[in-house]
Amino acid sequence: MLSYEASKRSVCELRVAFNLCLCRSFFPIFIAVLFTGCAANEGRRSEEAPGNDAAGARTTTSTPPATPIDARQSSSNTAADAGAYPKKTGLTHKERAAWREILKWPADCEDAFATTHNTQDDGFAGLEFYELSDRRYLVEVACAAGAYQGSQVYVLFDESKSPHQTNVLSFQNYVAEDEDKLEKEETAELWGTATFDARSKQLTMLNKYRGPGDCGALAAYGFEDGTPKLLEFRAKTKCDGRGAENPKQWKKVLLP
Repeated sequence: MLSYEASKRSVCELRVAFNLCLCRSFFPIFIAVLFTGCAANEGRRSEEAPGNDAAGARTTTSTPPATPIDARQSSSNTAADAGAYPKKTGLTHKERAAWREILKWPADCEDAFATTHNTQDDGFAGLEFYELSDRRYLVEVACAAGAYQGSQVYVLFDESKSPHQTNVLSFQNYVAEDEDKLEKEETAELWGTATFDARSKQLTMLNKYRGPGDCGALAAYGFEDGTPKLLEFRAKTKCDGRGAENPKQWKKVLLP
């Protein structure tokens, strides 16, 4: 039989062996749990840190900087203005209709155009745009087509303003009541053949009283501030078969 001391030593050795076995079995699990908990804590501290670069990057990506209201309105107005009007050259009859919605020239002019022109001919719109200054135009609108000359009205179109501005213009003119007398009038519709000088910004209107052109009137207009001003008026009221070749030599009318 084992002595008391030997038995006591054997029991202690068994306990040590048992504890060592437990440590070997559960130590890896304990270490894994320990490191998992540390990593989770570090992650939470990183997300809560106010100066963290990753958090700042997420905030910048998810919330784009707001566009100022004034900048948005300016961009919207620019986009609306760009391409808001039909083209000004090479016009067709359909584009004349589109421009009338904008320029609002008189209905009697449009009726005369429809009556005396071939509106099925898309190659003639009866519109000419003469530039007075940047984005400001004198628009010539054909009305009636006469036997040897037609009539037209003029609209001042200013697209530099928002909204755009239009104005059907009125002209000072003289008409012959007989061979010896001229009567002054204000009219929106001018009869004759028009010529616009792009350099001087002046409009010249030659109005023949009859087909041969041996009598009639020659008027020149300027457009200071967009308002028509009669600069010169010449007339030959006697239709005698002479003088048709040079209207600039007709008698000048003294203007008030």
